[in-house]
Amino acid sequence: MIIENCPVFRPPANLPWPLPEENDELGFDVGVQDVIIMTQSCDLASGQKSDMIISYPVF
Repeated sequence: MIIENCPVFRPPANLPWPLPEENDELGFDVGVQDVIIMTQSCDLASGQKSDMIISYPVF
């Protein structure tokens, strides 16, 4: 499935790793991107418990 104009978070280029434990603002930008969903449809079906969805940008 391709989702057009999907909101995505873009981390800053200088994102520290590991992330700091204090509640600093990290400055993520929000943009839109066409993405394709790579998570298996059976994992997204009604009644399934899936906390994450894998997506990739479409160029």
